[in-house]
Amino acid sequence: MDVDQDGGGAPRTGAPWRSLLAVGGIAVLLRVAYTLALARHVELGISDAGFYSEAANHLAAGDGYIDVWRSLARGETLRTAHHPPGWPALLSIGSLLGVDTTLGHRLVGALLGAVVVVLLGYLAWRVAGRTAGLVAAGLAAVHPTLLAADGSLMAETLAGALLVVVVLVALRVVDAPGPWGSLLLGLAIGGGALVRGEGLLLLVLVGLPVALVVAHRSPDGVRTFLRIGVPIAAGVVAVVLPWTVRNTLLFDEVVLISINDSTVLAGANCAASYREPGIGSWSLDCLRHDIGGTEVEEAAIWREQGNTYLREHRDRLPAVVAARLARTWGVREVLAPSAEGRHLGTQTAGNVAWLGVLLPGGVLGAVVLARRRRPVALWLLLAPVASATSVTVLGFGMVRFRHPIELSAVVLTAVAVAALRDRRRGAGGTDADCAPLTPCPHSAPGR
Repeated sequence: MDVDQDGGGAPRTGAPWRSLLAVGGIAVLLRVAYTLALARHVELGISDAGFYSEAANHLAAGDGYIDVWRSLARGETLRTAHHPPGWPALLSIGSLLGVDTTLGHRLVGALLGAVVVVLLGYLAWRVAGRTAGLVAAGLAAVHPTLLAADGSLMAETLAGALLVVVVLVALRVVDAPGPWGSLLLGLAIGGGALVRGEGLLLLVLVGLPVALVVAHRSPDGVRTFLRIGVPIAAGVVAVVLPWTVRNTLLFDEVVLISINDSTVLAGANCAASYREPGIGSWSLDCLRHDIGGTEVEEAAIWREQGNTYLREHRDRLPAVVAARLARTWGVREVLAPSAEGRHLGTQTAGNVAWLGVLLPGGVLGAVVLARRRRPVALWLLLAPVASATSVTVLGFGMVRFRHPIELSAVVLTAVAVAALRDRRRGAGGTDADCAPLTPCPHSAPGR
């Protein structure tokens, strides 16, 4: 008999894979249709999305990871650490197979997004049973924001996939502690960091709490903490260190993952992003473009520029931070969102769905888990919320930064729907609705 790690027994039943894969197939069709009908007409220009596509093609051609825009402007090949390499690296596999256009790369994201739909369904099953799993997969399949993100050619889809994997592996480590599962958790966290740098926050928000929880339940706390924590840290280092070494050798200065924080700091702390109408946002016009020199030298100047403006205008910070949060959490620019590579109408529909369905549903789902005394599952689903909110407070606000929050909200909303269904059924039901980590309300005492 498996035991629920947040307290309470639950019989283990098989995941509804056939149903989840069927929903995943529908998700593929919806994403391909959206990409071909709408996303392909969204201009990319000199943007991050365009960079990822071009960088992927250069990787496939053997040119290395280069700054495609600066290389084009200067007429020479310039290696880069401006963005983490994970997303271009994945797209380069498509390029090697002949899928080397922006439309082709968008379709890669669309297919990966369908995988995320299945993973979210599996995660919801792990947390709250069959009904929650199917509801989560269905919500993820049709949610306009996820459709828009998956066809945008931005890194959110891959970052989201790895985020869900991190939460799934963390649940497994809590359920069945061991060094190999812990190592896999660290590898997943490291992989996420090489897609979006803030993914490294999950080492603190997920890795550390998992090690502490497992150690707390063990009679030999310190040794258990090390047995779980060291492999997690080792996994992160194993993934990130080679890239850090590459950057350090290239720039003669330690660059952990990327220099993207410098552009964030400068563009988010300037007159355009501290006053209306752009308060709380980011502005490319705020970055100095007359610097020259290497990426690292430019980054140092941009950091100083941003920090100087922040210090001199710290009285504006409360209003600016509030505006950043309003942008990311969707209570500002609801009907005219700024999101790179996304179809405006689709993202607008996504904002309405977020505010009207997923936000209240997510809150209700969190209450359900809290009342069921499921602190581990609840925290693991709230960790992405904490990470995305931290990035917004320290950086700037944008709808695509809400991506991790909406993934968690999909699962939590499904938990709420399943709980409402259980409440309507009263003490009835079958064990097919139970999950490995969820007590069955209809189970006999002692099961």
